[in-house]
Formats: sequence, C-alpha cells, structure tokens
Amino acid sequence: MGHHHKPKQSYPSRCHECWLHTDYCLCGILPRLWSPLKIVIIRHVSERYRSSNTGRVLGAMLENCVLLDLGDKHSPFPADRLLEFPESQVLYPSPKASRLTPQTPVPFSRDTCRTLIVLDATWRQARRISRRVPSVASLPFVTLPSGPPSSWPLRSSPTPDSLCTLEAVGRAFDALGFHQESLLIDQGMRTARERLLRMRGLSNHSSLESCP
Repeated sequence: MGHHHKPKQSYPSRCHECWLHTDYCLCGILPRLWSPLKIVIIRHVSERYRSSNTGRVLGAMLENCVLLDLGDKHSPFPADRLLEFPESQVLYPSPKASRLTPQTPVPFSRDTCRTLIVLDATWRQARRISRRVPSVASLPFVTLPSGPPSSWPLRSSPTPDSLCTLEAVGRAFDALGFHQESLLIDQGMRTARERLLRMRGLSNHSSLESCP
C-alpha cells in the first residue's frame, strides 16, 4: 500500500528588492528623493531578508545612500569605506552623543554634503556595533531631540521613543531643517507600513519583532 505524502506548502513569491510578497511590492510606489546629506546604512546581516526591515526601504527612497552589510561571514565588513565619507557622525543614542541640531557637532547645509551613519539592526546588535566596531566607535555620535513615540508597529522596541531606521532618519532631517525631505520619508514609511500590515493580515499596531 503506497504512502500518502502531504503536498508541499506553497508560499507567495517575494520581490527580491523590497522583500514583500509580489502582490504588495513597494518598488515603484515609494517617493524618491536626493538626500541633503550622505546616508550610510550599516545593516546587520540578520536584517537582510526581514520584510519588516526599514533600512531597505530607506535605501530604496534615497538616491544619495550607501548600504553596507555587517556580520556576513563570507564578506568582511568594508571598514575602510567609512574613510571615504567626510565628517561622518553616527546617529545612535550613545551616552557620549551630542544632540542633533543644524549646528552641532559640525554644521550641516545643503551646500556641503556631510555624512550620517545609521545602524540598522536590533537594539542589542546596534549597541554592540556602536561599541565594538572600531571604525564606528571612533566617530562622533549624535542623537535625536525628544519627540513622539514610534509609529512603526511591526517591530517591538525597548522604549516608546526607540525609533525604526526609517523614522530616525526622517526625524534627523527634520531636526537639521530639511523639512520637505522629512515629510517625504514619513510618506514612504506610511506607504510601507500599510502594505506590510495588509500583507500580514493585520489592521492593528501589533508589535511583532525586536528592532530599532
């Protein structure tokens, strides 16, 4: 008597750019903008295939953006690349961080493209990166002014004011006076949030994972 095998479960195909199911693909509907400063995203490799990762969304929106993966055992982190970017500062709430304003710690303007480095990882991973990766730890750190709690419902955070990567960069733009760019980042985040909630069959703000 023959064995009965259960049919293999089929999964929806995913877009290999935004990593959402193809029915909910973000590619082509996100706003595109030229960033007033160079944004360097240091993404922990564990975030590479998470649909709730917002560093990927940010990279898809900004034309003046570099994405570097950290933690891939087959591809060492290119620490020397950080030397290419002038007057870099790390956006992370380290105890040694200065409050981000248009004047501190170096002036930002639309005429000179400075560099903001963003750590795209869980909060625990980001803390380790900020302390243990020499090319990052040696740089000046900046933190955001106080603001409303996170509105990204798809990752849990240690505190209400712990923001996802996309929110953090949008708030940084706003703090530096780049208000139009901040509004476009917020628009992109709302689009991504709506698509991802629909893809997961959610209509409320349930916290699903742990991340900045």
